[in-house]
Amino acid sequence: MSTRCHYRPERTSAALALVLALGLMWSACDSTGAESRSSLVVEAFVQAGAELPAVRVSQTAGREADRNTVLRGLSDAVVTVHVGGVSHAYHHVGGGRYASLLPAETPIRAGDPFLVEVERDGIRATGRGTVPPDISLIRIAPVPARSAVEAVLVDSLGLSIDSLDVGLGARLGFIIPVEIELIWNSLQEDYWVATSLDPEESFSSSVLDFFLLTAEVMPEAGRQSATWKGVYAVPVADSTSSLPSHDLLVSITRGDSVFAAWMSTRTSGMASAGAGNVQGAAGFIGGIAIDTVRVRIRN
Repeated sequence: MSTRCHYRPERTSAALALVLALGLMWSACDSTGAESRSSLVVEAFVQAGAELPAVRVSQTAGREADRNTVLRGLSDAVVTVHVGGVSHAYHHVGGGRYASLLPAETPIRAGDPFLVEVERDGIRATGRGTVPPDISLIRIAPVPARSAVEAVLVDSLGLSIDSLDVGLGARLGFIIPVEIELIWNSLQEDYWVATSLDPEESFSSSVLDFFLLTAEVMPEAGRQSATWKGVYAVPVADSTSSLPSHDLLVSITRGDSVFAAWMSTRTSGMASAGAGNVQGAAGFIGGIAIDTVRVRIRN
């Protein structure tokens, strides 16, 4: 007998969606000391809607801008955002985050061009783009495996898939794989999408993750339909266990090819503070459309 999976979708707020889907992590401390040009990092994500985008300005705390570098927020930058032909002055609100002094008079719309300018200690950083069309998840269809399967689990977060020493920290355990089919509203030929499946319980196993598909970055051009299938796994006690009820955070984000390249470095585990498209600094400034849904998966 096959297992049916009941679910209840719940959309999260736009602010939470950005944090969860893009994995932004920022230090709460501020810094005003002069740093080298290579240490400045700027990130901003412009979406259609009533709210102007937040802008993050930080510096790298280490000598090398790699994925382990700590970012410290800067409080003394001059930030201006131009969108839809209107300029907006920003002020620091804490932790390197900048927001508009005044609300937008008109909502940001898909197709609006934008420019983000940041000046700090003689350094000028800029990024520009166009707001992409809206994206919306219209169906989330989970199909769990009929029974639990045995898997080799490696709990070392520092172990990469190309490591030969998989014996370190390895153990046997049981999982129930769950296939998820996502359907979104429409294809946009000039854009890319990044999908993500984030269950509330999972193994921190780089080896196991290699055989699953919890995230992917792909072009919308050439696809026959606005659909994607991914697979995640839920840990269980033994081979007789049934699928436990759990929450799953599902997200899909649309952006251009530059956004796709930036996201690919993050999902591949090769992200660096030096990656991105900002002129005069590291980081990423771009337009996105995002939809994030929290789903309750039940037997």
